Amino acid sequence: MPIAAAVLSIVISLAAIASALGKFSRNPRVVEGVTGVGVTDAQLPMLGALEVLGGVAVLLGFALPALGVAGAIGLTLYFLGAVIAHLRVGDGPDAFGAPLLLALVAAAAAVTRALTI
Repeated sequence: MPIAAAVLSIVISLAAIASALGKFSRNPRVVEGVTGVGVTDAQLPMLGALEVLGGVAVLLGFALPALGVAGAIGLTLYFLGAVIAHLRVGDGPDAFGAPLLLALVAAAAAVTRALTI
């Protein structure tokens, strides 16, 4: 596997898991960001679980390449959904910049991983 694919995979996995931890711990900044787009407090654990599953799938992709690609695609869609949610409520780039960056990193990880299968 090329170094770029490995680095992108590790970065997006750690970022997704860190984001999930913010949801699980009810970090006030995270809660404010997601409730501002209509997510309820009760939905936070499910969103965090999706991030953990995606991050773990990308890491398991080192042993099972197709799973890594699937996990990276899932994270791409997850973070694009976050961008769309912020745009829908009229938030500016300061609100959707981080999820957009993570969506791009996840997409790059998916593509670079897919090219190595």
